[in-house]
Amino acid sequence: MKFSNPNAVLYQLPHPFGFTNWESVYNLRNAETGKQLFSDSHVVEKNRNELMIYTNNQSDN
Repeated sequence: MKFSNPNAVLYQLPHPFGFTNWESVYNLRNAETGKQLFSDSHVVEKNRNELMIYTNNQSDN
């Protein structure tokens, strides 16, 4: 899917999941596979050419 302003999408999409440091999410695009960022409830993980957001199952521990 192509967006006219992908940086705006990259900022807005992870924000509701607790990711407020836009620069860290932006830099994750060029990170190595497996690199992760954590919020209180979710994880963003770089997987090849994708950024995956999923629930952080460790957040209750």
